[in-house]
Amino acid sequence: MAHGMLINTTHLNRRANLIYVLVLALGVALTLYVNWSVGQVKNTSNRLIQNQLPILEVSRTIDRLFGEHERLLYEYYATVDTTLFTDAAVPRQSELKEALGMLAMYAGEDAVAPIHQQLDIVIKESNALHENLDGRSIDWDLSRAQLRVISDGRRAVLPALSALEARIGGEVNQGAQDTLGQVSELLIVVIVYGVVVLIFAFALGSYIKRYLLLSSTNERLAMFAERNPNPVLSLDESGQPLYQNPATFKLLDRLPTVAEPLALLSGSIGQQLFDARTDNSKSHRYEHQIGDRYFSYEVHWLEDLAAFDVHLKDITTQKRAQLQLLEKAYRNDQSGLYNRPRFNDDIGELIREGQGLTLVLVEVAQMGQLQGHYGLNGASACVDGVMHSLKRIFNEAIEQKSMKAELYHIADGSFALIVQHLANSSELQYLTQRIVECFRHPIATQLGQMRIQVQVGVTEHAPQQRTGTDLLLDAKIAVDQALRSGGNDVSYFDVTVGQAHARRVELARNLEHAIARDELTLVMQPQLSADGRRLIGGEALLRWQTNGKFVSPAEFIPVAEESGLILEIGDWVLDRACQMTAHYRELGLTDLVIAINISPRQFMQEGFVERVNQVLETYQLPPSSIELEITESTIMDNEDGGMKMLQELKQLGVSLAIDDFGTGYSSLSYLKQFPVDKLKIDRSFIQSIDVSTDDQAIVLSLCQLAKNLNLSVLAEGVESQPQLDVLAQFNCDAIQGYFFSKPLADSDFINFSLRYLADDSEKLAITEKINGALST
Repeated sequence: MAHGMLINTTHLNRRANLIYVLVLALGVALTLYVNWSVGQVKNTSNRLIQNQLPILEVSRTIDRLFGEHERLLYEYYATVDTTLFTDAAVPRQSELKEALGMLAMYAGEDAVAPIHQQLDIVIKESNALHENLDGRSIDWDLSRAQLRVISDGRRAVLPALSALEARIGGEVNQGAQDTLGQVSELLIVVIVYGVVVLIFAFALGSYIKRYLLLSSTNERLAMFAERNPNPVLSLDESGQPLYQNPATFKLLDRLPTVAEPLALLSGSIGQQLFDARTDNSKSHRYEHQIGDRYFSYEVHWLEDLAAFDVHLKDITTQKRAQLQLLEKAYRNDQSGLYNRPRFNDDIGELIREGQGLTLVLVEVAQMGQLQGHYGLNGASACVDGVMHSLKRIFNEAIEQKSMKAELYHIADGSFALIVQHLANSSELQYLTQRIVECFRHPIATQLGQMRIQVQVGVTEHAPQQRTGTDLLLDAKIAVDQALRSGGNDVSYFDVTVGQAHARRVELARNLEHAIARDELTLVMQPQLSADGRRLIGGEALLRWQTNGKFVSPAEFIPVAEESGLILEIGDWVLDRACQMTAHYRELGLTDLVIAINISPRQFMQEGFVERVNQVLETYQLPPSSIELEITESTIMDNEDGGMKMLQELKQLGVSLAIDDFGTGYSSLSYLKQFPVDKLKIDRSFIQSIDVSTDDQAIVLSLCQLAKNLNLSVLAEGVESQPQLDVLAQFNCDAIQGYFFSKPLADSDFINFSLRYLADDSEKLAITEKINGALST
């Protein structure tokens, strides 16, 4: 029988070895094929990266530089600011020449020749425009003709660039198709290899199973305890050792501090044995630490033998791995510093223990800008530079001042220091001033030396009322205060600032119910022709009164923007303004156009155009009876989306106005493409227009610009006759302001409108309608 077992075992081993050799051969073949395929993909990718992609990038750079150059010349024309040409437009010409040189290097001189030709024309006309505008007598007609030549030159370049990009795009697509084909072939080979390996594994498994069935298990089972590599103990009912296997004695030899087997178990072994005997339905597992090693053991009650079996296992490796994972869970992946969960645990424990502490919060000011300029990886590199600078300052402070403190990285650009037993002490001031002084200068980052602005907020723990969350909020409020004061400075939490924050929270909470409580109202500020003889419409302005108190729009509108409530409120304003417009038209005031302010978030909200159309249909209003006012920053923050939205609204038929024009920044080359009807000059330019030549020059330029673009102009904030006289000289079309009227309630606005009706019979008819409506 033993001989038969040997023959069967030898046969099985031979077949298993054969399968092993086949699998190894297939693996080698697959490896060679994968290496070859990867090489093909790499060659294709290198071709794309080293030639085609640089051409695309340079082509887009040329397009952008042409656009910027044209914009600067239009602004030069509008402002006659020579520095726009010498300091901005001329450098763009040099950058264009350099970019064309790079494009010629990649794409060849023949592809660049048409662009070179147009660039020479543009540069020539630009210099001629400069000579004209810089002279004593400016020929404006000639300037506009020169600008048209420059614009035509830029447009003439676009087909050449588009053709070049199309060619490169075709080559890129072909490369992508080649790569996909190679990857598909590789995937098929890998799948086939996997299927073959599964078949071999199944065959090998059956052989192993047969091998195990041929093995003798009885003897091995009988010797299980003796041969078990893990310690096994048997204890009597009182917990005294009855048996220990050889592995137990080997373990005792490796642990000099442990003299007897029972010492391998916890000091609570008596209670553990009682629990195992009382509840024998489940396994009882425990962990125990001896020195720097960790053990787990299971206790089983063997009722038929009136004994306990205890199986020990050395889990040092696993336990250390768990501790490492736990430590990693408390570390920021980017910086390696303790993270927000560890910060919460530590500050909570210190507060529970009644420890005095001060929290210092350091935040990178321009995280959004860094991510926008350098991408997520670039922003992370900047944060790394901040982290290394803070660690150096922190370690120096610990060494020199013997402070008891810890540094945490609690968010992308936020760091916190918990400093114990230091409340406004010289040591704390030393630490914060070192931080401020460090970031007043450029710091080392992976992107080179960079000047990164940070804010520092400091707050102290008051044991009677503060929690870790409260402290962090106070420090954040102090940071925000530092930001408002210019940054790179230390701001200590101030109760007054905290109250202001609480005020904003209260406003946000009350705003959530303002519509339901009917606390919002609209007032109308009349808009008149520049001569003050004709009422052309009114601007609907939002007012809020809650708990019997009037809240300024300057206070609650930013809160609504931050909280997102501006969407619901903006929708209410649109509906209410259209309802009021319909009422005016029913009374006979059909010539009035009501202006409605649209918030940036409301303007870019999906379905906004459909909502406007729905409200117009609800109140049966012609689209031309309302005018939507959008700030220029709203459009420029999302040029493509803003342009599309304006075009859809224009197709709907509503009038469009750019509000607060001149206070933001918009490209004149884009402005001429906006399908708007009116520019509203911000009140800041009107306040001193009767005495300030600078404001006069600005307003005159804006009026002339609007006329050149076939737009009407409305000036806000007109409060005196001299202001009105200057605006009339500049051919401003319309005005609004306290000189004629403050914002009026609905009925007051209707009465105000009656003053501007030339026909007495028309006034009488509207008055009768008003009285009839009131009596009803």
